[in-house]
Amino acid sequence: MARRPTAPTRLNAANLTRLGAPRLAELLAEASVGDANLKRRLRLELAAEAGPDRLAAEIDKRIAALAAARVRVSWRKRGELIRDLEAHRRMIVDRLAPADARAAFASLLAWFDLFRGLTARVQDPRGELVFAFEDAGWDVTEKRRPLRMLGHYALPLWLAIRGVAGELPFQAPPAEASDNWATGMAADAKAFRKR
Repeated sequence: MARRPTAPTRLNAANLTRLGAPRLAELLAEASVGDANLKRRLRLELAAEAGPDRLAAEIDKRIAALAAARVRVSWRKRGELIRDLEAHRRMIVDRLAPADARAAFASLLAWFDLFRGLTARVQDPRGELVFAFEDAGWDVTEKRRPLRMLGHYALPLWLAIRGVAGELPFQAPPAEASDNWATGMAADAKAFRKR
């Protein structure tokens, strides 16, 4: 049976490519007028093209705005906020980390620091915000795609992120070979506090 050709009006990458860059740019600019998340995403993409310093500044600006905000977020706006958080996290992990691992590390930690303030002001009876941050935790510990500098800071970072001990930034101790680095967490936390 012959395959039916795709309709020229179907939304896919091949059909949109036919419109050309100038027309797509006009459409995106027009669509972003009423959509703050799309506008922020486009700004992030433009900053990524300008370089890692500009991208890090753009991400940090948004994270600082979210951290400083005190307005309560209703259940109607919760999904939009979670999509915004996810877009910024993906930009940190996918675009900033390969170009500048240290800036990505700092931005990712600042992104995780948003959790406590957001949980106090976001109406989230289903726990979607919690799930978004829990899912993001894998970006820090995933073995297939870690940030390049994470191996050096693994245990002290894990303790500091979890609030067990220490503060960031810190001077990591020399790497010690350990297969089970999570055992003896209380002893590790005590040793880390002394530094």
